[in-house]
Amino acid sequence: DETIRCDALINAVSISAVQAMVRSPGNKGLAAKPEFQRLLRLKAVAIVAVRLWLDRDIGSGAPEHTPSNVCGGGILEELKDIGFTFYWVNELQDGLKKGGTVLEVDFYNAAPLLGLSDQQMVDLAVRALETVEPACFAGRIRLADAVDDSAVVRVPNAVSHFAPGSFGNLPRIRSSALANWCHAGDWVDRGGHRSWSQEKALVTGYQAARAAAEALVDARAGGEAASNRIRRLLDAGTMPEPLDVQPDEPHVAAGRALVRAARERILGDRA
Repeated sequence: DETIRCDALINAVSISAVQAMVRSPGNKGLAAKPEFQRLLRLKAVAIVAVRLWLDRDIGSGAPEHTPSNVCGGGILEELKDIGFTFYWVNELQDGLKKGGTVLEVDFYNAAPLLGLSDQQMVDLAVRALETVEPACFAGRIRLADAVDDSAVVRVPNAVSHFAPGSFGNLPRIRSSALANWCHAGDWVDRGGHRSWSQEKALVTGYQAARAAAEALVDARAGGEAASNRIRRLLDAGTMPEPLDVQPDEPHVAAGRALVRAARERILGDRA
């Protein structure tokens, strides 16, 4: 075993990994702290990710095209209670080969899909895309005919299960139990930022980096000169705050307001 001493630490592993860390016999100090005990109440769901390389540049036929698109469960009969996000990867990653299109479909709560073969998952991803975006994937081409290559990744207990009542168990970015410990991941309270899932993991990573730097300043790690240098870097905007997400669409904003009003009416001060 190796012991590495550090002035600050960012815990940026999955919820399943951090739970295993807390349960480990060698980490009894963490297991004794309520903040880490609450982490054991959180749950995780499986994810199956399908990446498709197409042999042509199909662009986008959707009028409100965005690189990342969230779809709820029930799009297809076999996707009951299984949601997914699909990405136009060309618009998110540099260096991809020109003349083709790369798509990724990430299925969440996907335990029922873990036993399917790679080809069955590719077929399912194609049908899901053709159903949610027929203008892009069904009208001009037959998507299955354009698939040149594919890759399927299956990960049980990979991402947080955002179940009712789970919010109270989420830790803050900067630990309340350990002054120099910061959390990052989709299982962390993002402190008001409206990102979610993968975006939430990225945003909390940026937030944790800044929090760790502030912890070094607070602890005077490396001496007064080093502490002052870190503070100057922070003040100079070297680690800027993440940008907020786009405002809610009108129907989403109206739904939020309605739910908030109902909660306040029913629960009063407990809302």
